[in-house]
Amino acid sequence: MKSQNTNYLPAVDQIRGIAALLILFYHGLTLISYQLIHEKPFTFSHWLSASSPISAILVEGHTAVSLFMVLSGFIFTAGTYKSKINYRKFLYNRFLRTYPLFMVVLFIGISTHPNSFNVLGFLQTILFMANYPGAIDAGNFTPMFWTVAVEWQFYLIFPIILLFTNSYGGRYLTGLIFLTIALRFIAIANNGDIYNITYLTLLGRIDQFLIGILLGIIYIKKFKEGKIANGLFIASTSLIFLFAYAFNQLGGWPLNHPARAIAPTIEAILWSSFIYGYLSFNKKLPRIITSPLASVGLISYSIYLLHFIFIGLCIDHNIIFEFFENRHIVNSIITTAIVVFPSTIILSALTYNYIEKPFLGIRVKYKEE
Repeated sequence: MKSQNTNYLPAVDQIRGIAALLILFYHGLTLISYQLIHEKPFTFSHWLSASSPISAILVEGHTAVSLFMVLSGFIFTAGTYKSKINYRKFLYNRFLRTYPLFMVVLFIGISTHPNSFNVLGFLQTILFMANYPGAIDAGNFTPMFWTVAVEWQFYLIFPIILLFTNSYGGRYLTGLIFLTIALRFIAIANNGDIYNITYLTLLGRIDQFLIGILLGIIYIKKFKEGKIANGLFIASTSLIFLFAYAFNQLGGWPLNHPARAIAPTIEAILWSSFIYGYLSFNKKLPRIITSPLASVGLISYSIYLLHFIFIGLCIDHNIIFEFFENRHIVNSIITTAIVVFPSTIILSALTYNYIEKPFLGIRVKYKEE
C-alpha cells in the first residue's frame, strides 16, 4: 500500500495478506467447528486441541493479531526513523486510514442490532476504547473493533516514542519492553485478569509494537538480502508453528496462567524474525504466490473487519458443508474456503475501492525531514 510517508515494499502487502488469511481461516475453523461439535453458541469451555504444529497454526491463528501489530511498528519506523513527525497530520492520516470503514461497519451493526445502541457505549467505541467493557456489541459486525482500539492507543503515543527513540536509540526501546513485561506481571499479581491484560489491552500488546519499531531500525541500518535472511525466514516460520503447538498443548487461547505475561513478547520476536526473513525470501517465490498475497494484503483491513459477518451467516443459517462424517475440523475449513473466503474477498474489494481508497487518496505528508 503506497504512502507519501513510507517507501513501498511489496513484501509488506504480502505479509498483510498472510495475516488476514490466517485470521479469517482461524475464526472460520474455531467458530464453525464448535457449532458442528457442540451445536450451541461458542464459548471458551471446549478449546480445540491441535494434533500437530501444522494444525496448531490455524487453531491458534489469533497469533496473526501479533503479526499485524509488529508490522505496524515496523512500517511506521521504516518510514520515519530519525525524522520528525507532525503529530496532528499523523493522526489525521491514521483517521483517514481506519475510521471511514470502521464507522460504516459500526452504523450497519447498530442498524442491524438497534438494541445494542447506547450513547455512552457509542462514544466509548469511537473514542478508541472498544477493547473495554461497555463498548457497542453489534453481533458479528463488531468483534474485531477491539484491535482497532489497541492500534489507536498505540498511534496516540507512537510519535512520542519515536522522538525518544531518535534521541536514545534501541536501548530506550529495549528498556520499555522489559518495563512492559514487568508491569504485566505486577498487574496480574494484583488480581488482574490474565487473559484480558495480555490479550485485549495496550499493556498486553505495546511490546509487540515496540519490537516492530526495533525491527524497523534494524531494517534501515543492517538489512541484507541473502542466505542469512532466507535462513531466518525458514527458522522463524518453523518456530512459529512450534510455538503455536506448544501454546495449544498448554491450554491455548483460554490459557489463564501468569506465564502468559511473556507470550506476547515471544510472539513478537518470532514474527519480527519472520518479517525480516520474508523481506528477502519473497524474492524467491513465484508471482503466482506473491501477486495474490499482495492483492489480499491491499484489502486486508476490510477482510479483517468484515469476515466475521459471513462466518456468522454460515452458523446462523446452517450453511455448513459436511462432506466428511465426523471430520468437523476438515468440514469447517472447507466451509470457510468455499463460502466465507470468497464472500469476504468480494465484499472487501468493494469496500476497499468505494470506502477506503477515496479517503486514502487525501492523506497528507506528516514526516518532517
